Amino acid sequence: MYQRLCQHYNLRPSRNNRGLAHENGSIESPHGYFKRRLHQALLLRGSCDFDSVAAYQAFISGIVEKLNTRIQAKFQLEQPYLHPLPNYRYPDYEILSVRVTTRSTMTVRCITYTVPSQLIGLRLTLHLHHDRIVGFVGTQQVVELPRLHVPSRSRLRRSRCVNYRHVIDSLRLKPRAFLHCTWQQELLPDDNYRQLWQEMLTQFDSYTTARLMTEALYIAAKQDKEHAVALYLADHLRSGTLSLVGLQQQFHLGECGTSNAFGTATRPFPLRLSLASCPQQQPNNSHRDSGLPTQNTQTAPHEQPLARVGASGSGWGLVTRSILASTVRIRGNTTLQARVQRALKDAHLPPGKAFSNFDFSHCPSLNQPSIMQLAQDRTWLKRGENLLLFGPSGVGKTHLAAAVGRSLVELGARVKFLGATTAVQLLQAAKANLQLQSALLKLDKYDLLILDDISYVKSRKWKHQCCLS
Repeated sequence: MYQRLCQHYNLRPSRNNRGLAHENGSIESPHGYFKRRLHQALLLRGSCDFDSVAAYQAFISGIVEKLNTRIQAKFQLEQPYLHPLPNYRYPDYEILSVRVTTRSTMTVRCITYTVPSQLIGLRLTLHLHHDRIVGFVGTQQVVELPRLHVPSRSRLRRSRCVNYRHVIDSLRLKPRAFLHCTWQQELLPDDNYRQLWQEMLTQFDSYTTARLMTEALYIAAKQDKEHAVALYLADHLRSGTLSLVGLQQQFHLGECGTSNAFGTATRPFPLRLSLASCPQQQPNNSHRDSGLPTQNTQTAPHEQPLARVGASGSGWGLVTRSILASTVRIRGNTTLQARVQRALKDAHLPPGKAFSNFDFSHCPSLNQPSIMQLAQDRTWLKRGENLLLFGPSGVGKTHLAAAVGRSLVELGARVKFLGATTAVQLLQAAKANLQLQSALLKLDKYDLLILDDISYVKSRKWKHQCCLS
């Protein structure tokens, strides 16, 4: 970065000679003066405590501004002769590559950082700034963390940066892991939560306390109500009315469903019906006219009827079976839609690219019926055949490939969309880490792999026609 800055301003950098401290006087002397001014300003302020780093930086900027006002007239004389700033900011960060462990952590310069559990097993490219760490998977930013620095006076060089929001989904499923975690005190957001934890241990057994605290942290993370949850815990601890059900009802956690082992929300069954609470009625055939499908009283050998014809309550029993059968069909359609949505999310298809908004007239050489047949028939996938789309830039190759992939996902196929460069980088990184076979097996689970923008393929005249092979 320093070399490029010198080149931009036509400067010739030089090095200081070791042992000759006076050669650095033009830099070190003003730096020493500024540190003394800063120290004096803090003494006049009466405190070295600030609410945030931003407040401290604003305080320093005020001191610098006072110093610059003394030379403002000279600066205005020189400003017309200054070169313009570079068009692009030079990178002021260091690049590292790390892998996220099974504990949802990564280690950077002897500091352990927690990251979102969705990144477990992935290799991240990190940009190390002086105050933050930005993580990328390929070219997509996935995480940004504050960077910690161990003081030089510290006896140990190691430290930890723990954020409970990254691991609370796993801890909520296994409260005992929180109970015995060596990072337990660091997982609690602040001293207020640590005090609440100690008070809860005096009123409940250890497992119940861990269950309550992990649930409270889960609500605080998902609903962004860290302060409100702490107030609720403190009030009900004092009154002796704290309970898990009360905590969930207070923050309407039931409306959001519960999380399964994969962190996805599951809704309760759409219809709750208790047969014991239904009053006995006379046989009612109104369901035949209600638009619901007529139910056959005969059942398959493995099915159990909800009511027997002629038995007590058989009339409402038949109505109940009709309602539940319709509900099961609705539930099945909802489950299918959810499965398709999960598959589309996993496919990473470009948004908004479907056949409904593709203009076939823009590329008349395409055979539209052939394309639609491929999009509606999975047999060519089972035969292991390839679909190659060639053409100049802007004719819609990516749009067409994404539309075919979307249609096949709706038919139940597993599809993955990757840029060719990203795919090559992932495989090269896997090979460097001796995990190429594992990476290939992950890609092999998909029925269709779409590689976009194969820019390293040499150009040919016949490629400049929009054709389908």
